[in-house]
Amino acid sequence: MKENETDPFGFLNVVLKFITLIIFLSIFSNVNSKELALFSKNQRLSSLSETMLSDKLDWSKDTAFTNSSNVQKPVKVYILFGQSNMVGFGAIEPLGTPGTLVTEVKLNGKFPYLLDSNEQWITRNDVWYKGVISAKQDSWLTVGAGANRGHIGPELGFGHIVGNYHDAPVLIIKSSIGNRSIAWDILPPGSSRYVVNGYTYAGYGDRDDRWSDSDPYTPINWYAGKQYDEFVAEAKNVLDNFNSYFPQWADRGFQISGYGWFQGHKDTLNGVYAERYEFNMVNLIKAIRSDFNTPLAPFVIATIGFNGYEMTGNTAVVANAQRVISGDTGNYPEFDGNVITVDTRGFWRSAADSPSRDGSHYRKNAETFMLVGEAMGKGMLTLHRGNISTRQNSMTTSQQSPSINEFDIANYSSTTGLDKWWYDTRVSGRPKGQTFTSSNQRTQLNAISFQVGNLETTKAEPIKTYLLRIGLVNGDEFSEVHRETFTQKFTWSSGGFMSWNLKEPFHLEPNTHYGIDIGMLSSSSHWKTGIPYLQRTADEYFGGSRYMSGTEGRGRGNHNMNHMSGDMVFHMDISRIKPAPGTIAISKEPPPIDDLDIANYGTPVGLDKWWYDTRISGRPKGQTFTTSNKSTYLNSVSYQVGNLESTKAEPEKTYVIRVGKISGDQFIEFHRETFIQQSFWNPGEYMTWTFRKPPLLKPNTQYAIDIGMKASTTHWKTGIPYLQISADEYAGGARYMSGTSGRGIGDRSIQTMSGDRIFHIDMSAVENTIKN
Repeated sequence: MKENETDPFGFLNVVLKFITLIIFLSIFSNVNSKELALFSKNQRLSSLSETMLSDKLDWSKDTAFTNSSNVQKPVKVYILFGQSNMVGFGAIEPLGTPGTLVTEVKLNGKFPYLLDSNEQWITRNDVWYKGVISAKQDSWLTVGAGANRGHIGPELGFGHIVGNYHDAPVLIIKSSIGNRSIAWDILPPGSSRYVVNGYTYAGYGDRDDRWSDSDPYTPINWYAGKQYDEFVAEAKNVLDNFNSYFPQWADRGFQISGYGWFQGHKDTLNGVYAERYEFNMVNLIKAIRSDFNTPLAPFVIATIGFNGYEMTGNTAVVANAQRVISGDTGNYPEFDGNVITVDTRGFWRSAADSPSRDGSHYRKNAETFMLVGEAMGKGMLTLHRGNISTRQNSMTTSQQSPSINEFDIANYSSTTGLDKWWYDTRVSGRPKGQTFTSSNQRTQLNAISFQVGNLETTKAEPIKTYLLRIGLVNGDEFSEVHRETFTQKFTWSSGGFMSWNLKEPFHLEPNTHYGIDIGMLSSSSHWKTGIPYLQRTADEYFGGSRYMSGTEGRGRGNHNMNHMSGDMVFHMDISRIKPAPGTIAISKEPPPIDDLDIANYGTPVGLDKWWYDTRISGRPKGQTFTTSNKSTYLNSVSYQVGNLESTKAEPEKTYVIRVGKISGDQFIEFHRETFIQQSFWNPGEYMTWTFRKPPLLKPNTQYAIDIGMKASTTHWKTGIPYLQISADEYAGGARYMSGTSGRGIGDRSIQTMSGDRIFHIDMSAVENTIKN
């Protein structure tokens, strides 16, 4: 149409547009508040999400977030790891079958946030899900990101929780696959071999799971830790190619905001693996954080929950190991505020309430998988809301050598020469270090110091960046388990001590050979300018030796060690790991009986030897009891020690208290705490263990509580308490001895004995009825 021509339909078009606007405003004014809320960050219309997923989407713009408050914020990345139940087997359909997602949501009204206003599954446009290895869906978060489009895993509940929390986009990477054990397939790097009952079990990289003299090492086409390597490599690949995978976020960058772990079933199938779970899980957390260079990133562990509160055997062993790792237990101070365990036992559902009888996959109950995901998300938020440690590492210098305290290791002998930081100019930057052997107790390494050479030319000038590595030493092999970087911002004087203070104390296993070394990552000047030469002595420290590690320099990927004559002039600041916050008290008088307490202060008729015999030492000893008609907190337990001088308990000893239910002759544990005795008991006194977290007890229920011993600075028969017993004067329970393997680990059979203990159980009422 030419410019000067008249549009015969112009007026009609204006009228039609006006009418359309009136109709639109009328419709929009009738949208209810629930539908309006769907336009918010937390619940967006699935039609909008579908548009974003269409081939016509312009990825050059951030369609999901356009308001100025968050457009520049980096994408929050969460990485979820695990075996098949992290993959996800919660059934979505059919409608009407108990436990399917569609039944629980549409018929039973649970998890209403999963539906949009049209009763269709909502698709978030602020949380992207990407699965690797298994469950490879790649889309905005919605149902069907489990083992296949017909299943869900924990990612769904987790994604909604963290998605609602952040005002920036969220990326969930799920790196998971079924039938994997942390003691074999997912064994973290740095894990050493160990021996149980004559069998050597694989360390990281070994190609046989175990071997012995009669069953020689036979390599297979797999190795210990292969699945760990794949988990990390696949997740790293996504992040290394972030802009290619997510061009819509190319201008934002990303930030790893936390890790999630849901695994453990395969380790329950092997008693040795189950007992090793706690040790392996602690190392795995550290390894993951190291591999992604996120030393304090929040880490959430979901326990296994098979059979709920009735779990027994190796299942209970693994679940307990997962619980005691949680930072709030006090067992691992370096995890306080940055690692949390969520208990999933309460999410177990019966076969009648589930779509399947497949117990290994939680009967494919979608409610279970949703609750696990929600619990992991809430645990993550607990860590994010101001509870993450803000400690930083530091470097200090002093002309005085550090003082030697109780567990420290030091070599301050007369110096005999200098140890050049670099071996030669051809292979520069090889880390130099010192091996040492830890004590027979669980301790933590807080700092390391070396003395710089006493020549003016050896002083270290700023600015330089150092890499400190801690590793296990086996012959000439260094297996790194921890590293931190430090920046020098001041000048050291010759002859002074250089100290590197760790960000978080590193836990040392007892009687273990370690190496610690320091290499240089960067310098503001040429590497030969102002580099410290380290003082060394003759071989005067017999617990280790100095060494030079690796072949390519700067502490990267080095495993080979070159042991050298002479020791460094060094100091290792080491302290005993702080006990859990539970307390032990000693009193000559029995505790007063208050409120809902249960006690038996009958006349002593004999002594109960803490260990049953020398063949099976360390069996936990305990007392069953029956609660009143009220729900109660269990605050503490007391026993009276025998009245013979030989029965007194001397420090230092570690005790484990277990609380459980009784089913026939089986002990079903649901709570445990660790206590360390640091003072003497005398004959006839009362020993009282007070819980840090009092467990909750149901009314009119029989429970059992026992105490076993984990460790002693002396032989187990030296200074061990014998407990006073009376006749059968308490009708609500009986004394017992539990298990067959000792130390309260994995024991569940109960052997009831005649007579009661002389005991006191301190309890107080709670307002609401609870369930264990």
